Order: sequence, then C-alpha cells, then structure tokens
Amino acid sequence: MLLGAVLVPISFYRFLAMVSPAPYRMSSLGEGLLNLGGLVAFALVVGMAGFVWSLRVEKRHPSVQVGGTFAIRILVFIVVFIPIVVGSF
Repeated sequence: MLLGAVLVPISFYRFLAMVSPAPYRMSSLGEGLLNLGGLVAFALVVGMAGFVWSLRVEKRHPSVQVGGTFAIRILVFIVVFIPIVVGSF
C-alpha cells in the first residue's frame, strides 16, 4: 500500500522536472503528462491491490490486530485517489 502512496509524489516530482523551463531545452509537457498518468495508474493498481490484500488478511484473522493499519489504509486511499478526483474536473 505504501509503495502506491509513495509513487504519487515521485510521479509529480518527475512531471515538474520535465515541465520546468530550462535555458538550454524546451519544456516536455506531453511527455511529462504521459509519464505522470502512467505512474499514477501504476500507483493506483499497486496501492489498491495492497489495500484489498490487507482487508482480506484482516478478515481472515480478526483476532490479530496491528496498530496503525486503519490509518495507513486511509492515507493510501486519500493519496492515491486525490489525483484521480482532481484530474476528473
């Protein structure tokens, strides 16, 4: 789950690095957006796969509870879905 959440800020950093103007090269807006979309889609797949997996493990073993898993799930859900919600408007 956390890998999916970490990929989103990394993809924004790579996007800004490609788009930022430099005196010796042109801005690569198209390549940056394509790279951003691909990494966010990959983060969605990885993050949600971990999210579903952790829910299934918790359902199978309800007696074993680890502190912070609910907070991590909420964090991953927010971080992975914010770009999708913002991008849809």
